[in-house]
Amino acid sequence: LILLAVGFQNFICIKYKTEKKYTDSGLFHRLSRLIPWLLTAGGIWMIAEIWNRLPSDETKYYDPEYAGLAYFENFDKFMDKHLLLIPHALIIVILAVLEIIVIKAGKKNNAPLVSLTDRFKMIAGLFFFWWNMTLESETAVGIISVCIFAALCIVSIILYIRDKRKVNAQPKIEQ
Repeated sequence: LILLAVGFQNFICIKYKTEKKYTDSGLFHRLSRLIPWLLTAGGIWMIAEIWNRLPSDETKYYDPEYAGLAYFENFDKFMDKHLLLIPHALIIVILAVLEIIVIKAGKKNNAPLVSLTDRFKMIAGLFFFWWNMTLESETAVGIISVCIFAALCIVSIILYIRDKRKVNAQPKIEQ
């Protein structure tokens, strides 16, 4: 349902981006603020649904030695399932800090910083959802997805530097 909502919002945004009344409305900005929170809510919903079923390994499920444990593929061992709550808390803190930064940058009309924080929120939301899904399905968080995450963050920083230079190169208009 969350992915359908995100897809529908993207469709609406792409459909109406050329219309005059939506060009300066901040539609893309609002969309990039909403999608990471929707994905985070979806991740919290996922863990709430599977919490009582951990671990999913049928042979270990009825063994009292493994009660309350979840299998972490990256570490190749069973660990306390409460460790799955750490990414949830971390993404909420990250998104909240980025929200504060984007609001302050918007008040100062710092468009490159608003764009950077929007990109970071989208990247963090998407990869949180993906990594959360892999952790909860007891598969490994792959190195390729971590490299893609790092590459997207680096590209976002490079685009921010480029946009910041463009803004600084424009002549200031005195009022």
